[in-house]
Amino acid sequence: MNSSAKHEHTQNGAPGWGVASILRPSWAIWALIAISLASGCTRSRLDADLCPIDPKPKYTTVLLIDTSDPLAPKHREKLRTLIKELQEPSDANGTYASHNIEPGEELIVYELAADLADLEPAIRVCNPGGNPDTRTIVDDLTTGRTIELRRWNDFRARLERLFDQQGQHTLPRSLILETIGVVAARHASSLRALNENTDRMHLILYSDLLQHSESGGLSHYGPYPQPEALLTQPGLRHLKSDLSTVDVSIYRLERHGIDVARWQTTEHYYWWKDLVHAFGGRVIWLESI
Repeated sequence: MNSSAKHEHTQNGAPGWGVASILRPSWAIWALIAISLASGCTRSRLDADLCPIDPKPKYTTVLLIDTSDPLAPKHREKLRTLIKELQEPSDANGTYASHNIEPGEELIVYELAADLADLEPAIRVCNPGGNPDTRTIVDDLTTGRTIELRRWNDFRARLERLFDQQGQHTLPRSLILETIGVVAARHASSLRALNENTDRMHLILYSDLLQHSESGGLSHYGPYPQPEALLTQPGLRHLKSDLSTVDVSIYRLERHGIDVARWQTTEHYYWWKDLVHAFGGRVIWLESI
């Protein structure tokens, strides 16, 4: 390179810093633009229940609350704790991994009904994301903080309303098995349909577990058969459910009073675990309250 060329190269400042270089966006800016565009293309639209429209929620948690009798204060408090756990993100130790609802996942809440024809969800809601405790700088750059926070608060408020909707009534029947059958048929994938695009359903059973059908059914207020009988006996096979793609968490609510407590034996407690296995499901949590 001759001296004139070298002089021309350096006369406007340090070597390599021409006007084009100064105007050229840095790699960091290009990265932010790419992240923003990708986020805008992949972010799901939400329906009125805060659930993604396309694609549909991949994972469903169904919480079945037994309100055939009023919940005792300790059971209401435990339910409040459980609802809180559903909202918490999994930590590095896997806490809440069996219960929490991740962003984009669905929670459907049922209460026992005296008539299965009246069985409809009390609440359906999805975790919309936007938990302020887990937001990152990238989230702030690519998503609207105000909108996401509003959705998150709406999600939490809907779960809190669970406690306002619970009545203090007593039902003449406790159709737990029949309700599980309806819920599994509505929301669980069949084993044949299970693939990489679907996931197992999580059923949380929050109940005293004292099944009480009408004559011809099954009642735990007296002698009752082993779970395997529901697979073979003609008068009981209508109580069978396909739980082959369902993970089940069982919380048995201990009731006070001699007339009830004497039926909530240790054998009764494990009868439900054996029942889930007989129906092809997996018990991932078992607790007595």
